[in-house]
Amino acid sequence: MEERISQFLKNHRIEVKGQTSRSFIFDCPACGAEHKLYISKKDGLSVCFRGKTDRCPRPGSKLVYGLSLLSGLPMDSVKREVLDFVEDLSDEIRVKFDQEETVRKEEPLVSAMLPVDIAFMGEHAAEDGQRYLEGRGIPLELQQKYGILYSPSMRRVIFPVIMDKKLYGWQGRAIDKVDHAHRMYNIPGPWKARTVMFYENIIGKDYAIVAEGPISALKFHKVGGFVATMGKEMSASQFELIRKAGVKKVYLAIDRDAVDKFNKIRYSLDNELLGRIECFFVTVPDHRDDFGDCTFDECEAAFKAATKLDGDQLFSYIDLKFKTE
Repeated sequence: MEERISQFLKNHRIEVKGQTSRSFIFDCPACGAEHKLYISKKDGLSVCFRGKTDRCPRPGSKLVYGLSLLSGLPMDSVKREVLDFVEDLSDEIRVKFDQEETVRKEEPLVSAMLPVDIAFMGEHAAEDGQRYLEGRGIPLELQQKYGILYSPSMRRVIFPVIMDKKLYGWQGRAIDKVDHAHRMYNIPGPWKARTVMFYENIIGKDYAIVAEGPISALKFHKVGGFVATMGKEMSASQFELIRKAGVKKVYLAIDRDAVDKFNKIRYSLDNELLGRIECFFVTVPDHRDDFGDCTFDECEAAFKAATKLDGDQLFSYIDLKFKTE
């Protein structure tokens, strides 16, 4: 698909303003915002992160709508050129759950072990980790409130994953400048796909704010009800955990480089397994790279300005491990 989209852009002399590993970036023709229109290289789905007009591509927009907007061509013409067919794939795709996925015969998770040299924030041995988090805008009070730890030998801030008062895993964030691939370390095991960080925050809550990483999630402290998926994808087990917590609204607080993860599957919420949940999209402020760079006040404002997605369907950035027919 990336090659087809690239050829389409070349054929119609559309200027690409930038790109990430996942998306092409453009100025939005609808609202004029510079470098705010992202189009997924994988499937052609688009979103404007300014979204100031009704014409701006939003989460849930039709397939190839952004390319149509950039080229001035009717959507059917774009589909013929890019996809080789006209049928609208962004119309509802119903997800069928096979028996194995519905039953989920999984082995019980086992308790995890913390690094042997673990230090608590506020202790002398944790000073480097404490300073790193303070530099990211997380004060000591919150570090202690959410049980964040530090490993001097690993030089990583340790974010424990606790559910039902049991430690199932942890994620370590390097405090030094390292290669991007080594910035986060997850203790090995199946726990990551079957847990969410800060889960206790959403028990009994009406809503859940779903962020990618722990620091981005913590920036919604003033709002509360936040969890972290510890990655740019969400597993079926993680979504079910959030549903079982009793939430009625999900706020997707994802970073710009994960634009291709939402809107990937559009599916009906009349399925008994999922139930009916309202979904909202929280936009990263224009002057920030991601929510981890934001202040608490900025994240609170972004939450209050969240865009409600279609009331009857979930436009998902999460990569659910379901089979479609």
